[in-house]
Amino acid sequence: MLRDRELIERGAWLWMQAGVDKHPGLGYNLSNAHLDLWDLAVAEHGFVVAIQDHRHHLHTARELLFAAAADEQVPQDTRVQALTNLGNSYDNLGRDADAIAAYDQALALDPGFGMALGNKALTLLGVAPLARQHVPALLSEAVDALRCDRRPRPCHPDRRPVRPRALRGRPCPH
Repeated sequence: MLRDRELIERGAWLWMQAGVDKHPGLGYNLSNAHLDLWDLAVAEHGFVVAIQDHRHHLHTARELLFAAAADEQVPQDTRVQALTNLGNSYDNLGRDADAIAAYDQALALDPGFGMALGNKALTLLGVAPLARQHVPALLSEAVDALRCDRRPRPCHPDRRPVRPRALRGRPCPH
């Protein structure tokens, strides 16, 4: 996280000047500035003060992410990342159902997007203890999400990418 408030605010101002209201794709960049300002407020003041005095950054970021994700003129990879970031913003506040819905929207656009798959899996693992008799189903879905992440992870610039050992050779159930 960038910790220079003045620099973040200057960047946000520049994105606004670039015409975010006319180009939702630019809003994705502005949303990241607002998310950084939110994270900075939490780090500086604690969660309670941040939610009281700075939540407009979080709400603005979510609005911009939603707009970028909904605009079919925005490149698909940006839309997928916007939905994933939207899910992360919900997950970070314990809004698990909203987070999973956003991750599912991202995965509807790109079923193999590793960040959405992994974050959805972690969210499912987090709520599994609350699911009583549904724990096995949630854990199974979380593992399936991780198995579907077919994008290789870079290991070293001179070697070929690898998948996590636990997932190698296991098929994606979807």
